[in-house]
Amino acid sequence: MAETVIMPKLGLQMTVGLITEWHVAEGDTVRKGDPLFAVETDKLASEVESTADGVVLQIVAPEGSEVPVAEPVCYIGRPGERPGGAPAAEAPAAPEAPAEAPAAEAPSEAPAARLLITPCARRLCRELGIDPGAVRGTGPRGRIQRDDVLACRPAAPAPAPGPAEAWRKPLSGMRRTVGRRLLESKTTIPHVYFEDRADAAALQALRRQLAEAALRKNGTKLTVNDFVLKATATALAEFPALNVRLDGDELVGYDSVSLGMAVAVEDGLLVPVIPDAAGRSLSELSAAAADLAARARSGKLTLDEISGSTFTVSNLGGYGLERFHAIINPPEVGILAVGAIRDQVVAVDGRPEVRPMMCLSASFDHRLVDGALAAQFLARVRALLESPAELLL
Repeated sequence: MAETVIMPKLGLQMTVGLITEWHVAEGDTVRKGDPLFAVETDKLASEVESTADGVVLQIVAPEGSEVPVAEPVCYIGRPGERPGGAPAAEAPAAPEAPAEAPAAEAPSEAPAARLLITPCARRLCRELGIDPGAVRGTGPRGRIQRDDVLACRPAAPAPAPGPAEAWRKPLSGMRRTVGRRLLESKTTIPHVYFEDRADAAALQALRRQLAEAALRKNGTKLTVNDFVLKATATALAEFPALNVRLDGDELVGYDSVSLGMAVAVEDGLLVPVIPDAAGRSLSELSAAAADLAARARSGKLTLDEISGSTFTVSNLGGYGLERFHAIINPPEVGILAVGAIRDQVVAVDGRPEVRPMMCLSASFDHRLVDGALAAQFLARVRALLESPAELLL
């Protein structure tokens, strides 16, 4: 019987998925585990794999369609099998045709070779008025893909003086979702910003001291950001009024810190969540952060792993940026932005010294968080980073 491939439930909160691209066409042979299509939710982009060996008998959900969880998207089975399971040969016999009928069916006995082309490329051919037969495919078995069609576009007429258009592409579902959420956050939440600088000399020294042991234990490097995450989670546990989420007109507090960490991925941004971040040791938190970041970049996170954060850390220090202000990730009420460690001249006991300084910038929802509380929290984070041995207790 043909296998019904359904829209998978990628997380507890997922109810519908948007099919952004099919990697196969009807008639293609697939094996279990081969990628079938790309799906996006409002938070996550992922690939869905085949659940069986066979031939793609029918695609019932085209690109661009939103499919509820557990609803069919395609059928996979044996060649000639019907999606319902019955082979084509089992269909009710048609009335006997006159003797000349076979001659009329002769053209179907020698069909032209099927053109291998992805649905996305076929639609693009229609939009651009390009004959698919004139396109040279570079995909598997010579399949025509989107880029192959774009390469065959007729040259545009000479534009008016000015920069020539180099490329054009629609926004991905993830990019649209990120834009929509950040626009909503920035226009509906009154952001208030607080800045401070932490002396990172002790942090750098302790990191170097623990580097080899951490690598042996976790197989990953102990990073500056691991200390930042641990300091933030520890401070949030001490300031539970900031470890909250806004639900309508109510604030919801939590008995543990679910710490989000912003991770840049291809064409977007994900915020995987570390549950019980304050209750983990520095080593445990480092291992969890490394695992989540790696799976975020490879598209292997589940929807549950990017949901439910109570506070977020965004660290761009690795890119050399000294300071920036981050936009709050609703329904949270705050976010910490971390810049690069740079040598700066500062006053130490009344004398100028060159010290490695790290800029910390916190954004808070001013409807819910007042300056005094925000200042105390940021000062506590700074103190923990300047005395990092406390993070090991």
